[in-house]
Amino acid sequence: MSQSEAMHFRMYDRFVERVWCRDYNARNLNNNLPEVFMKKLVLSMVITAAAAAAFAGSAFARDVWVNGYTRSDGTEVRGHYRSAPDSSYNNNWSTEGNVNPYTGESGTRERRNY
Repeated sequence: MSQSEAMHFRMYDRFVERVWCRDYNARNLNNNLPEVFMKKLVLSMVITAAAAAAFAGSAFARDVWVNGYTRSDGTEVRGHYRSAPDSSYNNNWSTEGNVNPYTGESGTRERRNY
């Protein structure tokens, strides 16, 4: 066998070992397991954070500005913020346990137990 043939044989032997040999694949998988796990963990954390940010932006309504107006009796009402409208009674600023972030006033209305 010539030197060139021996070199090709060794290359082929390494190729077969890497591609087809179970022992090599198992050994290679075990060596890369922490790296693969970390990559998947980081990727899943990034996807989760992106989904949470998208959900928080759409699901949790922002505060709403109410323009000032004049009542029919002539009383001027200045513009102000209020919590966004939804179906919950207990998450309004005027409910006990909640604080208006703009005025610092605590809520005084009794909470409802549904």
